[in-house]
Amino acid sequence: MTAFDTLSAAHDLEAAGFERAKAEAVAHAVASAGAAGCDDLATKADLEQLRTATKADLEQLGTATKTDLEQLGTATKTDLEHLRTATKVDLAELRTDLYKVALGIVVAMGAVMFGLLKLLLP
Repeated sequence: MTAFDTLSAAHDLEAAGFERAKAEAVAHAVASAGAAGCDDLATKADLEQLRTATKADLEQLGTATKTDLEQLGTATKTDLEHLRTATKVDLAELRTDLYKVALGIVVAMGAVMFGLLKLLLP
């Protein structure tokens, strides 16, 4: 940042019609006000450092997000495979149960038919 030349400013103010004491006071006040705010100003180097740090943070975040998504995809595939296997087992058990019920119905119908035939035939 360029330093404020108070002597030059005071001469310019004096040339514009200010009294010497007032010109020096105004120049000093402007210099003090400018210097007071300089501590909070960012330099180009500060901005470049911030840009570099932000870029690195974003790249790291992108990598972490990609890794998380890959892990989530793998976990989801594993979960789906477990569900698929469990569903096949459940269907096989259900099929077995249905065969047992159907066989029971056939046996019961056979017994009823045998009983009816025994009653109807002398």
